[in-house]
Amino acid sequence: MKSSLSAWKYIRNNKKSVGVLVMAISLAFAAIYLIYFLLMPTVESFVPILLEMPKHETYIQLSDGAYGLDSGTYNAIDAITPSSATNATGETKASDAPNPNDTTTPTGVNSANGTTNETNAPTSTGVINEINETNPTGETKASGAPNPTDANNTSGVTDSEGIDKPSAENDPTAQMASYNQAREEAKNKFLEFLKNHEGIDDAYEKQVIYGRYQGVVGQMNYNFPLLDKEQIPAYLDHNDAKLIEGRLPEEDGEVALDKKIMVNQKLKIGDYYLEEIFGKNFKIVGILKSDHMTCVGTPHGYANTGWYIVILCDEKTSYFQTLADEYGLTLSDADYIDDMAKNQKVYGEEVRDIILSVVKIISMIVGLFLAFAVTIAYISKLRNRINEYCLYASIGYSRKSIYGMMLREMLISFGFGGIMGLIFSIAISLLLKFTLLDSMGLMSREIYPEEFLKIGSLFILIIGVLQLPVLLYLRKIRTIDEIED
Repeated sequence: MKSSLSAWKYIRNNKKSVGVLVMAISLAFAAIYLIYFLLMPTVESFVPILLEMPKHETYIQLSDGAYGLDSGTYNAIDAITPSSATNATGETKASDAPNPNDTTTPTGVNSANGTTNETNAPTSTGVINEINETNPTGETKASGAPNPTDANNTSGVTDSEGIDKPSAENDPTAQMASYNQAREEAKNKFLEFLKNHEGIDDAYEKQVIYGRYQGVVGQMNYNFPLLDKEQIPAYLDHNDAKLIEGRLPEEDGEVALDKKIMVNQKLKIGDYYLEEIFGKNFKIVGILKSDHMTCVGTPHGYANTGWYIVILCDEKTSYFQTLADEYGLTLSDADYIDDMAKNQKVYGEEVRDIILSVVKIISMIVGLFLAFAVTIAYISKLRNRINEYCLYASIGYSRKSIYGMMLREMLISFGFGGIMGLIFSIAISLLLKFTLLDSMGLMSREIYPEEFLKIGSLFILIIGVLQLPVLLYLRKIRTIDEIED
């Protein structure tokens, strides 16, 4: 009975060719893994911003229509609001000064000063709002011009001209003032509803600027509020954020940023935050540590990226549609809602799915190239060794024994290639993590075992594909007697 054919004899006698094959397999293994390793930190680093931060805070900017107001006709009859709003102390609150960045005012009117303004108020696009020069009522008053809403002027005429003063129902300025008051009352009533809602620590309308976080590929912008200094400790407590260096913002135009943001943007205390965008309006005075990259600051005039209602929520109240339905708001595409639902969609469709699709495409390309290259190399090797296989058949070895030897040679080559690729992958990924990713302030695991399993499955598939040329050449094997006949 003949012993089985040894695969090691060929490997020992052909170290160079086998070594080239093993090295090619190991490099392909490492290439697929390292592509995954370099792209996944973007996915993992955006998780705190997109999936954790919205559990703690929601940013909304509602259109007038959401409150039931019609800005086209200044008709506030159907507004979801009483004739007056009540503040937290139970006192009737007069209309606040209009929001200088409200995008819901009629076309061509700036709600801060009543003057024409062709540019709509920015939201979260990164444009800084200019400081509006207004009087305490939010109206720009020309020198010597009559004030149609002056409570002391009851004669129906101006002090200087003696011209009849229009009635309130026909005076556009008075209509606008009435409309603004209705809007403020509707908004204040909604804020009171939020403040009293279970699971919500606080709610207020504040200026907001955006934080910026750079991934290996792509960039994520997110909102953080500009608060009164008295509000900042409660905001940090709500977000479980701690001051680890410097101090909290106290003066106008100061910010405290999460440590990972500081590292990611290569900032230090004393720098101005995003100076190329905001100029020297926001000076960094402190560094925070939190699980979801909390940042906070104090306002500096009207330098901001918008005015938003900031809701300090919990996970149960982080889906704004539920709150809107409970209150009776009518939401539309004109309303800006930055809540858990929106961020889950962004994470799923614009971050995770896209990056994983890129990884799959690259892995497929590398896998197909590897399969093609290895198949060509194996066909060449089989063609060169066909006489050797015929000799084995002539001295009594069956095709099954010869196939077993060929399969063992293949498994040894892929086995050594996979082991070397695994070693290369871990070594290079650890080097990249501690020298590149950590210095970028990105979050990453040391290894991704699930990707090793996927690459192993790919190699098994390639080995399966290689059985086709192997079986084809087995059919060509002839003994010496068969060749002579």
